[in-house]
Amino acid sequence: MIISEDLDLMRTSPLFASCSTDEIVKFLTCNYPTIVSYTKDEIVHEQDVPLENILLILKGELILEKMDVQGNILVVETLKGGDVYGQATVFGKENKSSMTIRATKASRVARFPKRIFYKSCSATCKSHENVIKNMMALLADQTQNLNKRVDCLATTSLKGKVARYLLQVGKDKKENEAFEIPYNREELALYLGVQRPSLSRTLTQMADEGLISYHRSSFKILDLDALEDFR
Repeated sequence: MIISEDLDLMRTSPLFASCSTDEIVKFLTCNYPTIVSYTKDEIVHEQDVPLENILLILKGELILEKMDVQGNILVVETLKGGDVYGQATVFGKENKSSMTIRATKASRVARFPKRIFYKSCSATCKSHENVIKNMMALLADQTQNLNKRVDCLATTSLKGKVARYLLQVGKDKKENEAFEIPYNREELALYLGVQRPSLSRTLTQMADEGLISYHRSSFKILDLDALEDFR
């Protein structure tokens, strides 16, 4: 059952961008999702099992974990309230999830069948059309983000990876202008595919060399030309 807190959260989710509360309610009337609650450490979806639903996190926190051939578990991403997951998987010919999804705290998830994103409902309501458009935008954004990550990973040096990432996130900022990155140190290390101690050492070195300054997730690019040279 959808509760008022769910609607408040949905209004902030990119899946319902530009939709009023009335439009969201109308969409849900035609396309009611399955609402599932999970306890801490409960598995939401297993790796290598087909995924048939788009997941919208309503409450709590989920993590995406991937097991390598040696049995090691890598945390790939964290999903929080308003985040959408599954769009890159459910619409593929082979829709097996490449990762396990696990709740790290008590969570609440809306599961939308993929079929509702193929065409508008019989009522041809504007809200459904908007949600389909938003899903296409989410798919495009995910592709662009993947391309940006590949660009970071393509360079061999860790300094180069950091430089490319900061130039991407701070692209609209001038030298000495602060900006926030969406990751903590551990999450950034995972994003760049490196060990956290190595990342910390590299950030310290780049700060000592006058290339950047930072405090927690706030960064400043001090020498834009030098960072661009890493590209």
